[in-house]
Amino acid sequence: MFRGANDGGDGELAGMSEADIDAPETDLLGALRGEAVQVDDGFAATVREDLDLSPGEAAGAGAKRLHHGFLRGEAGGQFRDATAAESHLLPRVDAAEEALRVPLEHATDARDLDGIDADGVLHRPIVRTARAVAVSALVEQRAVDFGRPPSTLEFGMSATIIDGAAIARDLLDELRREIDELKRHDVQPGLAFVLVGENPASISYVRGKAKDAEATGVRSETIRLAEDISQEQLIGVVAELNADPRWHGMLVQMPLPPQLDESAVAGAVLPEKDVDGLHPVNVGRLFRGEPGFRPCTPYGVVQMLMRSGHDPAGQHVVVCGRSNLVGKPVAGLLMQKARGANATVTVCHTGTRDIGRYTRRADIIVAAMGRPKAITGEMVREGAVVIDVGVNRVDDATKKAGYRLVGDADFEAVAEKASAITPVPGGVGPMTRAMLMYNTVLAAKGGPGAE
Repeated sequence: MFRGANDGGDGELAGMSEADIDAPETDLLGALRGEAVQVDDGFAATVREDLDLSPGEAAGAGAKRLHHGFLRGEAGGQFRDATAAESHLLPRVDAAEEALRVPLEHATDARDLDGIDADGVLHRPIVRTARAVAVSALVEQRAVDFGRPPSTLEFGMSATIIDGAAIARDLLDELRREIDELKRHDVQPGLAFVLVGENPASISYVRGKAKDAEATGVRSETIRLAEDISQEQLIGVVAELNADPRWHGMLVQMPLPPQLDESAVAGAVLPEKDVDGLHPVNVGRLFRGEPGFRPCTPYGVVQMLMRSGHDPAGQHVVVCGRSNLVGKPVAGLLMQKARGANATVTVCHTGTRDIGRYTRRADIIVAAMGRPKAITGEMVREGAVVIDVGVNRVDDATKKAGYRLVGDADFEAVAEKASAITPVPGGVGPMTRAMLMYNTVLAAKGGPGAE
């Protein structure tokens, strides 16, 4: 197995020592530790032979890998088209390295084949030798040398990182263009936030959502209310916002103080302004497969799967968690007869005996249990896709805040077996906020029925 630059650790070949391979590969292992190495044309020819590739195939198909991942608007990305990437990057890579990018281009396909030995080295028909696997790691290291870490790990059985922040940025870029068009017709999407009390997490969440609104072109306003507000007073504020045509969408930030009934407050928001997708009418429409606002986190999960190339259609999805906010609605979305759905869905929860018995059969796992590292490596089958919705604080004396954030999946252990996984933070969270903007723009365009 490899550990790439993304995980903060030194790269390594599990089960192999430098004594197991000859000098060129020893140099390549050095590259994993950031040492300068050279790959000569003779060695490149040897690897091409191992891969059954002609020089023409290697040079032609391999060139695409050179700027793979640089064109998606990801964090630190500076190239918006292939020409710009090629002009900047191609001169910095010698022909021998370029010729060896083919195995990386096809590594995802190789995972689905029976060419993986117990030592974790991919063999026929894509990568047959430890030498070629080492080259894959070298190429990934060179991407780091160009000034930004690769956003995915695409070799061995290490998981591809599904970059929720990058996908969210792509979505927000699309929304900006739609908002510009709406403004040309004198319509600016408007979103009102209702914030009750001084809960630090709620204040932070609303501040982040307001920044997204400003950056996207959505008009927003935060109505801050006292901690001791009565139920009647809060419902009155919601009613005023319902009647105000400036606001196409409204969000009452949860949780609310204990004297307030959250269900009643959510139900007071007009369904056509319920961009959080929590109103009983919108929840009912979701399960009936009718147009309505979809809850932001579950809808974000669907968007992440589709936009990262993991269509759930025909797949067995195991949802771990049955909350009204995530577990139930994501299961409802994925079982619909619709694009981005058509999955066979199993829902596990605290009453499920031996959850691992179900997760080990899953093509896709959605972890939404609210317990840190509840999904362990042994609960995931080789090649599964894991969407980690959990955000949990765990004590960490090495951090200034005294804690760090982890998901519901044991990231490092699961990533060794999964084909793709979302990180925490940087995975589902940014998508939740992006989908709130999506729903607000949809409301400004006339609502879900106008899609």
